[in-house]
Amino acid sequence: MSPRKTDAPLALSVGDPSGIGPEIAIAAWQAGDSAGVPPFYLLADPSLIKARARLVGANVTVAETLPG
Repeated sequence: MSPRKTDAPLALSVGDPSGIGPEIAIAAWQAGDSAGVPPFYLLADPSLIKARARLVGANVTVAETLPG
């Protein structure tokens, strides 16, 4: 059975905020399509992601949204 392609992005939790999840998510976002990473969004504190991106020297834009 082959995987089903969908246009809907994956919802990704970074897990423990003090762990390596934020860095892994940032690296996956930067790798993007060229590495076969499907579209996704993070369920995380935006300030945490911005701080970790600065810490690892990643140039990523963090867009904040509200549920609903």
